Amino acid sequence: MAQYGNLGEGYAESRANLPPGVFVREVKHAEKSVFDYNLNKLPLDEARVANDYTVRSEAAKAIRYCNDPKVLAKLIVANESWESNFDLTGNYDWELSVSDIAARQDAWKRAQDIVLGDRGIFLTKSADDSLAVGKGYKPLVVSSNVFEATVKHGLRTPEKMLTADEREGRRIDGVTDDNVVKAVVSVWNRLVDVGATRGEEFPGVKSYQEDLQGEKRTLGLWKDGVVYINTCLVSGQEISKELFAVCLEELAHHITKATDNSRDFQEFFIQLATTLFVR
Repeated sequence: MAQYGNLGEGYAESRANLPPGVFVREVKHAEKSVFDYNLNKLPLDEARVANDYTVRSEAAKAIRYCNDPKVLAKLIVANESWESNFDLTGNYDWELSVSDIAARQDAWKRAQDIVLGDRGIFLTKSADDSLAVGKGYKPLVVSSNVFEATVKHGLRTPEKMLTADEREGRRIDGVTDDNVVKAVVSVWNRLVDVGATRGEEFPGVKSYQEDLQGEKRTLGLWKDGVVYINTCLVSGQEISKELFAVCLEELAHHITKATDNSRDFQEFFIQLATTLFVR
């Protein structure tokens, strides 16, 4: 149940020196609340009654406007609570000033220090914690709504603390596989022969290894001027059709700077096919 007696007068920061208020509603058929609430701006009807939706909305707003890190810390660790279903991001609090936003972020970061310490990291229940643990972090599982708020306020989450390669289970080789270099160079030279490089310079080349995730893995990618090729495609000295295709696709990204399924990406391959056809 959730009673309304003591979190803030309007949007006060602490329940410490507040009057008890007048009890107006108890929400039943809900998880136990972390706090009681004193919401002096709570809309009431002529019978001095507030409905559940209004109460929840105003309580969520009071939490979002709370800048007491101890209160936020208590909320963060309470996974199975009425408040864990609140919208805590504040994405629709349009009246916030720049200083309000800064104060809110500072409060969440101080709450993070309370609950995480130096090496903690926030995770949702559905997340695999093995990567974070392997990197030396101590995961704290929080509700999905609390997790969204931690992302919003720039706190320690996998997206914040781990690289994209680490999150994907991708390990970049310290020394690039010679056969990968050979394959990329071979495909590049063919593109040069038909004038399809659009004046671009040869990219950097790196090989990597990646574990299967959900029976899938990335075979190649291009980013920041470097073509990455998965060594699972390499078998001996020969360039297989699959390895050739992956090299061609990533080199096309390097040349066009376009994403998959974009018009520019399609144009590149249409022009390439036309050039090869008329030759």
